[in-house]
Amino acid sequence: MERKIDRQAYLIIAFNNFKQLGMLISLLDHPYTDIFVFIDKKSRFSDSDRKYLVNGVNKSNVYFVPRINTYWGDFSLVNAELILFENAYKTNSYSYYHLLSGSDMPLVPETTIFDFFDKNRNKVFINLGEVNENVKDRVRYRQVFIKYRKRSKKNKVIVYSAKVANKLFIILQKILKINLIKKYKVEVGIASQWVSLDPDTVKLILNNKKWITKVFSKSICSDELFIPTLLNKYPKYKEKIWKKDIIPNKSGELFGNLRYINWWSGSPYTWKDGDEMELDKGIKSGNLFSRKFDFSNTPQLRNYIIARNNELNSTFLKGKL
Repeated sequence: MERKIDRQAYLIIAFNNFKQLGMLISLLDHPYTDIFVFIDKKSRFSDSDRKYLVNGVNKSNVYFVPRINTYWGDFSLVNAELILFENAYKTNSYSYYHLLSGSDMPLVPETTIFDFFDKNRNKVFINLGEVNENVKDRVRYRQVFIKYRKRSKKNKVIVYSAKVANKLFIILQKILKINLIKKYKVEVGIASQWVSLDPDTVKLILNNKKWITKVFSKSICSDELFIPTLLNKYPKYKEKIWKKDIIPNKSGELFGNLRYINWWSGSPYTWKDGDEMELDKGIKSGNLFSRKFDFSNTPQLRNYIIARNNELNSTFLKGKL
């Protein structure tokens, strides 16, 4: 008797560049995948944009989840993830939930990706990082003015003022001997926010929404912290992590979340025309996805990704987009 094929879900956080997002969605099109899309509320997203994205698939279901405003480093990004996880979890039963950004691309055909995860059930694919004192401070002390602290050429005075105010607030907390790590009794973890999770781990996250909000709502870049820290709280789930070692950020590595993200040349680096050989290294080592891409000025790279995803039944490759 053949084993039942379970569906998988893609959860995408996007802000702009909907033409490229349409290409991503089309390349993920598969009879056993559904695609959930979160569009930042600040973005101009029209009915024609929505129709364009939906028309990019002919096998998958595409769902648009409720929108909220999100800001770099802010807990609003965690809320966006929770919205995606919650909507996908209640929509259907999935064997995996893959969190991607709108600037991601698959490096191999969707059938290859689907088959890999179908054969590797009940695991947690996250890329763990080193927990140093700076990482701990992101949880140990309450942070303020997070949404105003993103580097920008337009508002340097606001950014500088927000950073100074935050430093002064942290000094005050140190004087008062405030320590939220001790208060909440957590073992802080850090990992890339882009993950592939089994259903039990997604259920664990949703069952701990109040705890996640309590511990991380005043921390910075909490989207990198809340999942690995939650797994530290539940050893049974921590054991599911596919790669428990910290993988060095260097060329040619197989990363724990199977995403080839170039932190050795940028923060992270955006791939350009001419980087195809570097991406080949990532594929050869076993990575399935990569970021960041911006095809507005990289036609050669765009064609490379299309060639790597040469699914003849893809709507995108049939020229419908």
